[in-house]
Formats: sequence, C-alpha cells, structure tokens
Amino acid sequence: MSDESAYALLSADVTIHHQDRLALCFFSRYDSPMLRQVLAHPDDALKDPDCEVLKSDRTSTVGVISFDGRRFVFKRYNTKNTWHALRRALRRARAENCWNFAPRLTALGIATAPVVGWVQERIAGLKSRSWILCEHVAGPTCASVLSDDSEPAVCDEILEGITGILLQLRQNRLSHGDLKATNILLVHNRPVIVDLDAVQTHISAAACERAFKRDCSRWLKNWREQPELKARAIKQLRKAGLVNGD
Repeated sequence: MSDESAYALLSADVTIHHQDRLALCFFSRYDSPMLRQVLAHPDDALKDPDCEVLKSDRTSTVGVISFDGRRFVFKRYNTKNTWHALRRALRRARAENCWNFAPRLTALGIATAPVVGWVQERIAGLKSRSWILCEHVAGPTCASVLSDDSEPAVCDEILEGITGILLQLRQNRLSHGDLKATNILLVHNRPVIVDLDAVQTHISAAACERAFKRDCSRWLKNWREQPELKARAIKQLRKAGLVNGD
C-alpha cells in the first residue's frame, strides 16, 4: 500500500464494493442506500435532471447532486480518445489521487473538500473512467472575489492564507499541480483547495522545488490582468521567503 493510500484508510473505515465493471470505494460513515445507488450508477447521477452541471467537456464532467439531505460534488474524469484512454490506464486514476490526498492535506491543516468515495471503471481489465464524490463546499472562488478593486485588507488576508498553503506544500514535498483561481474556494475568506487530481509527493528536494516553482507561477498567472493584485501576491510570497523576485 502506498503512503498516500494509508492516509485515506487511516482516517476512517472504508467500504469497498464491486459491481459489474465498477469498483466502488467510500468512507463507511457515509454509507446509505442512496450513496450506493449513486456510486453504482454514476453516469445516471450526472444525467439526472436535478443535477446542477458545473462543467462538461472532454476532460471532465462535474455536477452538484443532492441526497440524504446533503449536497455533494460529483466529478467524472473522461477519456478524450483511445490514445488518451491507454495512457490513463497505466497511471493511478485521477479520482483515486483525490481520494488519497484529501485526507493527507486535511491532516496537514490544509482545508479541502472532504472526500466521500470514488469509483473506478475497468474495461477488459484496464482502468478506464473514474469518478470522485466530495462534500459540497459553499463558497465563491478566488477568481470571483479577488481583483485590483477588492478591499486591500481582504486581499491580504486571502493571499496570506494561500501563501501559507504553498509553504505547507513545499515543506512536506507536495505540489498541487493546477493552482487556478477557480480551484481555490473561499469560506469566510479562508482558502479551501479543490481539484486534487494532480497533487504529487516528490521524493527529492530538487523535484519538489521545480514543482513548487510551477505552482507559484500558475498561482501568479491568475492575476496577469490584475497588476496591483499580482504585486500583493508576490509581496506575500516574498514575506514568507518563497520567492526572491517576480
């Protein structure tokens, strides 16, 4: 078992169930007939008229669904073509990556959407599509809150929080891999990191540093049209000793 898998399993009892071409895995504390129904028929859940579709393209399909009196985000990782499907079959499923890393980030004090379960489809024994189910986090994205016109004190509070997350990731040899502003939600101005499918652990310090620089670069790229905000973000990174220049 990998270290990342151990984090998921240590945080709660896990139920694993197989049905046809699907392997279902979920934290037992969420178990219910409706949960099993959703995971056993994931495409039906995303096609349901009551599903609020947030995104649907060749890469992924994301929707907000409700059952058991709660709201959840359900994401399917699509395969774009045969070649893409073959490449993905040889790697850890992106949904599994989210499942593994969410408890680990939480243990480090990094807020993220609590994972509920995930599904792996196999065709002819090969990994195909996968699905991740998370609790819904009610809050706007950084992209919708931060701008050059935002209240400076609010900007600094949020930027400081995100800088702290970057510092935590670096100290633990982790990288997010896709720090778009839309992948950071805000709950009472506290950042919550979502979309963990590209999170990685780095064995060497050099590899971690390269990934960290890419994370910082992607984070600052969000504000290329907001020069004042970008300057504030760089100031926070410098204050934390994470960058020397812009």
